[in-house]
Amino acid sequence: MQGIACRTPDTAPKITAKAFEKGLIMETSGVNDDVIKLLPPLIIDEDGIEKGIAILEESMKELIQ
Repeated sequence: MQGIACRTPDTAPKITAKAFEKGLIMETSGVNDDVIKLLPPLIIDEDGIEKGIAILEESMKELIQ
């Protein structure tokens, strides 16, 4: 399990919601929901990791622009 800490509290929920729209289930954590949890299943393959990271990256880029 890893996490990505966001500087503003409302960023993590927005990113996870965008990722969910694209088919990636993610959660937030932290006192202010300011951390994006990266918690892949134990049996994930390399293609699954690459697809998940691509969705996460795309979701982040959409919110930045």
